[in-house]
Order: sequence, then structure tokens, then C-alpha cells
Amino acid sequence: MFEQAILSFFLILFISGFIGFSMSLFFYKTNILKRILIAPVIGYSIISLTTAYLSYAGFGTNQMALVLFLTLIVISLIALIFKRKNIGEIDRKALKFFIPVLIFAFINALIILAPMILENAAYLFNDHATYIAVSEFLRDFGYFHPAQRELEFWQDNTWQYQAMHLRMGAQFFVSFFAALFGTVHTIIIYPSILGMIAFVLMLSIAFFYLNIRKENANMLEMSFVLFFSLIPINLNSQNIALGFLPQTIGIILM
Repeated sequence: MFEQAILSFFLILFISGFIGFSMSLFFYKTNILKRILIAPVIGYSIISLTTAYLSYAGFGTNQMALVLFLTLIVISLIALIFKRKNIGEIDRKALKFFIPVLIFAFINALIILAPMILENAAYLFNDHATYIAVSEFLRDFGYFHPAQRELEFWQDNTWQYQAMHLRMGAQFFVSFFAALFGTVHTIIIYPSILGMIAFVLMLSIAFFYLNIRKENANMLEMSFVLFFSLIPINLNSQNIALGFLPQTIGIILM
């Protein structure tokens, strides 16, 4: 099972990154390094928003995930073909920043994926159960399909979200990939998405650092920034592990 989790982690990261990198060519001008750092964030946003709108229209992700995926890939390829001049230059001096970024990003992801690798299990407690339940509901129904209160756990949790207008976003992303990969149960792919979010969080911190420091960016300084971002008090990987997935994604998007 852990092999599937690791493979899913890389596939989700690649798909989100590819879509984000390509789509960013339409509206965002920067160098390749920064574009790669921000690509998975843009990809996450596009996938989540388009899945949400289709869900609001009444489609379950089992119905539309493949069609949506192919549509996004086609648009991404069009962007790469017709907007390739916007890709930006390769700054060889900036390539050195990839070293600490990738190291700390993989460390962050491994913290989340460690139970799958070491024990072939996932420790999903607290709010994780709610996110998985709602994501499972979205596979078969659109978001506004009336959920049945106190019928089954996944139905009851969705009813609470509908009745109290609770935060949504990550659940659409989770449901999309669970349907796209055809997993029997959404929980199977959930740890891979947690690992992907942990990885992307490091990229977003590096992106923020490079935009703030600009010409004064220093690889050693960036390493210290990323290192101290791993501390739980900074709402990083432990935040995800303890069940605060939407909050962590909110930090990334900021």
C-alpha cells in the first residue's frame, strides 16, 4: 500500500505542477525558478476551483474527473505551445536555490508519509475524518445534493457542511484525484495528498522569500528560513498531521 501512496504523491505533485506551470504562462511573467515554485499552488487552485464549480452544478467527481483532467491538460498544452515565450529565462545562479528547497520540501513530505513508509498505515485523526467523509460524498453527488443527517458518517458530515456553510476547498481537490485514480475509497489516496501539500508548503515559503529578498537572496539564509519553518509552532507539517489541512492550504495561498 505504501508504494501506491508514494506513486500517488509524485503523480499528484506532477499533475498539479504541470497544469499550474502551463496555465501561469497566460497571466504571470517571471523566471523559471519562481514559476516552478509557484506552479503546484496555481495547479491546486485551478483544479479545486473547476472541480468546485462542476460540483455546484450537480456533478459528482466520479462523473467528471476524467473529462475535467483531459480538458485541463489540453489547455495546458495549448499554453505551452502558444505562450512558450513567456516561460522566462533560466537563471543559472538561481538554480542553486533548488538544492535547499527540494531537500526541505522532501523532508516535510516524508514527515507526513513516514507512517505509510515505515508501518504501511496512516494516522488519520481529528478533522481528517471529516475531510475524507465529505470528499467521499462528492464523488457520487454534487455539493448541493441534500445529504441525509444521522444516516451514515459521510452523509452526516456533509450535511453539517451544507447546513453550517463550513469551509470547503481541499475536499474538492481530494475528491478529484480519488475519482481520477479510481481508488475504491478516498482514504487510500488521502495521505498522498497530505504529503503533496507538505511539499508545496516549502515551495511557497521559498517563493515568498525570493520575492522579498530579490537580489539579496542567499542560499544559506534560505536554508535557515526553511529549517525553522519545519518547527511545529510555525504551523507546518505538524499542522497538517494534526488535521488542519484547509488552514495549511490557506497559509500556502497567502
